[in-house]
Amino acid sequence: MDPYVLRRPVLLDEQGGVIARLDPEICITAGTMAWADRDPFDRLLAATAQHRRVPLVSADAVFDGHIEPMS
Repeated sequence: MDPYVLRRPVLLDEQGGVIARLDPEICITAGTMAWADRDPFDRLLAATAQHRRVPLVSADAVFDGHIEPMS
């Protein structure tokens, strides 16, 4: 991963990405979601997408139909 980690600022700029911070509210949402998927990283991704009101795009079917933006 070293080549990617070292190039992270350049890759983010090239791809228009931003770093999403994990606020306490996101972590609490991730830990308390009524969702069968127990993978903590999946939960953090889903909770971050919900809180930031952004789509979660993934080839992983575990997210299909389960993640809705927070109102």
